[in-house]
Amino acid sequence: MLRVLPSTFDAVALDGISVGARRTQIPFVLGWASTIHGAQGWTVLDVALDLERAFSARKVPFGLSRTPCLTGIHIVSFESDKIIVDGLALAFHDSLVPL
Repeated sequence: MLRVLPSTFDAVALDGISVGARRTQIPFVLGWASTIHGAQGWTVLDVALDLERAFSARKVPFGLSRTPCLTGIHIVSFESDKIIVDGLALAFHDSLVPL
C-alpha cells in the first residue's frame, strides 16, 4: 500500500513577506480507462484487463492484443468458466493440417 500525504504550498503576498495564499493538495498520477471498443486501434505499453465480465468471444483476444509485449499485460480478474470459444474459429483450427 502506498501512503499519499497532502502537500501544502504557500504563495507570498504582494508585500513580499506575508503569505498571500495557501493551497493544500493530494498528489496523484493521472490514469485513463477505456472500454475494449474505445481502445480499438490503440497500442499501449501497459494494459490492465478485467476479464471477469467478458461476454463475447472476440473481446478477450482483442483486449490482449492492445500491447506489443506480454510483460505489459496485467489481468485484474478472470473466470475460466466464462471463456467463450467462437465456433468458426474452432472449426478453422480443426481444419488446419500439420506440416
